Amino acid sequence: MHVPVRKSFALLLCFAALGVASLLLTYHVSIEGVYAFYRGLRGAQVWFGGVWGFLLLFAALPFFYPPVIPYLRLRGTRAWRRLGSDRGPLYDGLAKLRHLETHADHLQVGRMARQLGDHKLALEHLGRAFTLDPTHVSGRYQFALLLGDLGRWGDATNLLGSVVDADESHAFGDALLRLGTALFRLHRDSEALTVLRRHQVLFPGNRQVHLLLARVLASLGDLDAARVDLQQAAKPPTQGVALSLEESLARARARVTVLKKGKAHA
Repeated sequence: MHVPVRKSFALLLCFAALGVASLLLTYHVSIEGVYAFYRGLRGAQVWFGGVWGFLLLFAALPFFYPPVIPYLRLRGTRAWRRLGSDRGPLYDGLAKLRHLETHADHLQVGRMARQLGDHKLALEHLGRAFTLDPTHVSGRYQFALLLGDLGRWGDATNLLGSVVDADESHAFGDALLRLGTALFRLHRDSEALTVLRRHQVLFPGNRQVHLLLARVLASLGDLDAARVDLQQAAKPPTQGVALSLEESLARARARVTVLKKGKAHA
């Protein structure tokens, strides 16, 4: 079950406040209750030791699997952006739709709902926007992104294919990358290879594409070509060039990826 970040944070604050309030209430009602609580904490040393052990294991995890750090950075950045997102346009769009239904408002509400992690609301409005105007390229692209988030790769592939047919450079090549990813998830490796090679022609140097290509080629049995792309994904960045969070994660994953014939989908 998906829980929005703001609701999770609000629940955490509520539990913290209830904990403080319960301690104060216990103190005023019965001081013996406070001592009993303290003795209970002392008796839970084994539990605390387990917690510390888990924390130490978590701290050591990046040494055994380096992609953990860029992954957490990426997830943390996205969560922070959700917390800081202005929801005014979302509410304005919902208010407008109560009086007049338009493709533009459905698309705006659906896109913002997806960015905020509310997939149920996003599915309702992006689906309706697609129904109202199935020829709108950006609307199809946003709907396809949501379907990919939901794991509906077959539907996402059909929509992304139509987007690429209309404009193969849409979203600065992200439509091509997403289409290649969807085809790979569906085990349609030969088609994924064609799409990703086209992405390399139009937007060379993308580490995410190199890593995905390495997996596709390994699945197709061409390990020599797969290793070339894997090396490109894992190579150090040019001096003075900062990698995006997505590129950093792709590079970290490439450095620990072991290629085997036909094992890329595992």
